[in-house]
Amino acid sequence: MPFRMKNDLPLVSVIAVCYNHAKFVTETLDSVKNQTYANIELIIMDDCSTDNSVEVIQQWVKETNYPCQFIAHQDNQGLCKTLNEALNFIKGEYYQGLACDDIIIKEKIETQVNLFKKLDNDYAVIYSDAYLMNNKSELYYGNFIQRHKPKMLEIPSGDIYEELLLSNYIPAMSVLIKTDSVKNIEGYDENLTYEDYDLWLRLAKTFKFYFSDYKSCKYRIHDNNMHSSSNFKKSALINSFIIYNKHSDKEISKHKLKNIINNLYKNDLHYQFKDDVLRLALTPRIIKCIKSNLNYKQCQRKIMLEKISKKMKLNIKQIFNL
Repeated sequence: MPFRMKNDLPLVSVIAVCYNHAKFVTETLDSVKNQTYANIELIIMDDCSTDNSVEVIQQWVKETNYPCQFIAHQDNQGLCKTLNEALNFIKGEYYQGLACDDIIIKEKIETQVNLFKKLDNDYAVIYSDAYLMNNKSELYYGNFIQRHKPKMLEIPSGDIYEELLLSNYIPAMSVLIKTDSVKNIEGYDENLTYEDYDLWLRLAKTFKFYFSDYKSCKYRIHDNNMHSSSNFKKSALINSFIIYNKHSDKEISKHKLKNIINNLYKNDLHYQFKDDVLRLALTPRIIKCIKSNLNYKQCQRKIMLEKISKKMKLNIKQIFNL
């Protein structure tokens, strides 16, 4: 059956980003191909996968003949830079980001485009809940929002900025966004490893969000979940610091910033800077701290935080009054 593009419908761009998703990318791309919405622009971005993702994608494109654009990076660019690259040439009035291990249900885009037609112009984002699935695409009990924010009684619409500052509970693959709204805030922050939370917060400062009460997608939880690794935890903490630092005028952000820095100090980064602290211990700095009526433990923590700040090129003095 030929693929018909209905020009009377708003164009929706789907940005499917792949990194070592060879086992799952076909299922993801099929979920785009099977959408009931008839005017979709598919952009597939592979960010220098080290498995055979590129070959799998090329085979899918050849076999399905689905209209799309495939870009394969020769060097790893990172997720945020990859998404910004795609934003520069997509043509859709709306767009959907999608990791190539997740799935969108077939009515998702059509349902959300129809919702946008009923909303005021100050709404820029529609989001929903998501199913949870394993590596075999078998569903888990529960859902995404319940997993990330179990005590939330009512999922908000409208001005959700303050609620979002408390935590990120929005499934990224559930979202449909007005393209112009993201371009108005200059796209994704390429200093970050993970894109979604920062984007939601910056959008929510200016635009409204609408929650559609159904599950529009499936989020994959991997058996060897990278979220449990120490490197991921450190990266996530640093990511969170950069994000909350942008919103430090809010009291909740200041509180979270202090918690993040304390976690960096107490956990793995403590050992990363241990040698620096020991070298500093015999310098006049330690004497100065003692003269300032700080005990050794306080002094060590003060120096440690300064070293963390220098190492990560982050300004934490205003938070801890160093």
